[in-house]
Amino acid sequence: MIRECSRCPQRFLLLLATIALLGLTGCSSLNPENWRALPQPLTVFHSTGGELAIRSQTVDGPRMKSGFSEGFFTVADKNTLTAVMYEGPADAPTQAVTIRMFWQPKAGRTPIDDTATNATIHYIIFTGDNREEIGIYSGAGFVYPNSGLEGDKLVAGVWQSSLRLADKSKGFHDHLGQATLEGRFTAKRDDAAIEPTLHALYVQIRERLGRSRLVGADADPSLSRAD
Repeated sequence: MIRECSRCPQRFLLLLATIALLGLTGCSSLNPENWRALPQPLTVFHSTGGELAIRSQTVDGPRMKSGFSEGFFTVADKNTLTAVMYEGPADAPTQAVTIRMFWQPKAGRTPIDDTATNATIHYIIFTGDNREEIGIYSGAGFVYPNSGLEGDKLVAGVWQSSLRLADKSKGFHDHLGQATLEGRFTAKRDDAAIEPTLHALYVQIRERLGRSRLVGADADPSLSRAD
């Protein structure tokens, strides 16, 4: 007698998803160095969001993991994109991240090593009883799109992203120091949503810092550490 397998449909879907990912990423996905850039197989069927983890580079340092609830991206050309993701409501997020990729790696042709960076990143943490404190970690890292930029959905991996505290409100306590950001995210293309989403983020930042602070595509991540 053949026993019913309740997990067979899920396993079959997982197999199909894995095959689809190999088709999207080409032979470079067979390179172990690139596996960390691949999304989880079922991620390609999800809407937006993803999981990014920011952790201290010190031994046994703290680590924060975020599952973003919304993510948008827009494309300026075939190599340049801007992505914005946030956790919680847009006008009162708990965490947010902006990513600008300024050149696109080519599968099987772009060397990926510990010194490679192709994106600037700003990671914003809201904390305190009423999220009244803010810390902005800025830097650069490597972003590898696992889907084409011409589509309505972006699936990408982030790694080797070195961040440091670039700005903060008076009551924000930096527990990370020099930090690393890694993970995967999915964003939907919405050219009209990027500007109002960034504007809402700017408003939240200005209210907490008492001054304007850009964290978008043209923001400079090389600002000195806040005192």
